Amino acid sequence: MEESFARGNSYIHNLDPRAKVLIATIFSIMLAIATRHIVLWSGLFLSIAIVFQARLKFAMVFKRLKVVNIMNVFLWFFLPLTFPGHSLLQLGPFHFTSEGCEMAYMITLRSNAILLFCIALLSSSSLVSIAHVFSSMKISNKLVYILFFTVRYITVIECQYEQLRKAMRLRCFKLRANVHSYRSLGYLIGMLVVRSYARAKRVYQAMLCRGFKGKFYAIDRFSWTTGDTIFLCTCFCLIIGLGIAQWTRILI
Repeated sequence: MEESFARGNSYIHNLDPRAKVLIATIFSIMLAIATRHIVLWSGLFLSIAIVFQARLKFAMVFKRLKVVNIMNVFLWFFLPLTFPGHSLLQLGPFHFTSEGCEMAYMITLRSNAILLFCIALLSSSSLVSIAHVFSSMKISNKLVYILFFTVRYITVIECQYEQLRKAMRLRCFKLRANVHSYRSLGYLIGMLVVRSYARAKRVYQAMLCRGFKGKFYAIDRFSWTTGDTIFLCTCFCLIIGLGIAQWTRILI
């Protein structure tokens, strides 16, 4: 929500958000259905190249990658045990299959490539501009408004949460594995829901007083440039190349 990657002046930052969303969507679909190692590795290298072009801080990029790779660690442990196939290693009653390792390996490549690509393209634009892109693409207004209000009020709800936590600590609350702690956490969540509902009601009434008629209007207009066309065509050709590499294997 801090949008730390959106602040920059690289070639990627200056691209039209519509081109970014379009390419990120096509690339993600391509990598999601890819099964050939050369395609997945090529997609990963392409994502890394886009990250370099965007001149993002690598420490922050790796911090975001850590979230998805923690899940990948669990996949590397559970998939070889549960995925049927030829036994690669046996430790007592446990059998690690080569097919399970193969699946975990492909998921790791695929998830890192897609996440890096989306970080470089989508995170280099503000969430508000991305929401306006969704609106211009005729995506459901309800989904767009949910994104708008989430961006605007998530920090407000966080402040409410911190206030409630401080109040609990001032009353010497300590989280333990007992009924009192669970009941207190339930009250905390309930108060957040109540305060969120009350805030949403006040915001809606304020919007009606200001003439809101169910539509947000963008102040900044998107401008498509020659650089956007070049980027879109280049990335589209590269993605087609990945598709041909995958499709050629199917023919063989």
